Amino acid sequence: MKPSSDEDVLRSDLLPKVSIRSLLVVTLAAAILATIARSADSGETAAKAFLLAVGSLITFFALSSLFFLVASVFDIGRRKDDSTEDTSSDVDQSLPPQILPPRDRSV
Repeated sequence: MKPSSDEDVLRSDLLPKVSIRSLLVVTLAAAILATIARSADSGETAAKAFLLAVGSLITFFALSSLFFLVASVFDIGRRKDDSTEDTSSDVDQSLPPQILPPRDRSV
């Protein structure tokens, strides 16, 4: 039997995998944004423009995520209604006729 220090660590899929480095990066980004927000509050025009750009990007990604969520909910509902068997009488296993003939690759 192996000692407990040599056993493989089982990773859980339920808990997010967050490292100290990623937490420090997020904290640094929040500190920089807070500093820019403080200077924007005191009247700096460039800081106001930067915060407007960052806010616009955050709003864009939040709305895109929301629209994707709504579209996926509608798609799940549509998939449940579709049947798995082909009911069309026009379906056959042959390919449609080609408009352009294939190129001769021997040249």
